[in-house]
Amino acid sequence: MVHNFDDLHIEEAPLNQDKVLRDLLAVLVKDNVLIIQNLGIFGKGIKGMGELMAVLSRKGVKLISILEYIESNTSVSFYFIVEILAETIATCQSKQVRQSITESKHKGIVHGRSRIKDETILDIRLLYNSHKMSLREIAAECQVSLGTSCKYSRPTE
Repeated sequence: MVHNFDDLHIEEAPLNQDKVLRDLLAVLVKDNVLIIQNLGIFGKGIKGMGELMAVLSRKGVKLISILEYIESNTSVSFYFIVEILAETIATCQSKQVRQSITESKHKGIVHGRSRIKDETILDIRLLYNSHKMSLREIAAECQVSLGTSCKYSRPTE
C-alpha cells in the first residue's frame, strides 16, 4: 500500500477510549484517510463498530486497516456491510433474549427482584410513622435498601 499525504497526525492515546475517539472523529472531514493497525484498536463490539462505520461513512472519511488489508475506498460497500451485520446481530440477540424470557415464564421462572413481604412493608411504615428512626436506620433494621425503605414509607395512594 502506497499513499500520498499532505498531513500526518499520530494519535498517542489508544482509540478504545471514548473521549479520544470522539475527539478524533470531531476533526475528521470529507476525504480524510484514517489509517489504523487493525479494527480491534477501536475496542468496539459489533454494534459499536456498526455505529462507528456509519459515522465514518457519513463524514466521507476513508478507512485503511493495515493488518486486515481493508481499504474502504476500494471496497465501496465495506461501511454498509458492517452496519448491516451490526443491525442483524443486534436484532438476532434481542429476539433470542425475548424468546428465552418467554420460555422461562412458561416454565414458571420469575425474573427480576423478589417481592418484599407484606410484614416488612408494614414494619417500614410503622417505624417511619413513629418518627424515631431515619430512613437509613429503617433500611438497616428491616434489611432492605434505602430506596425500598423510602418507597414504602410514603403513604399509599
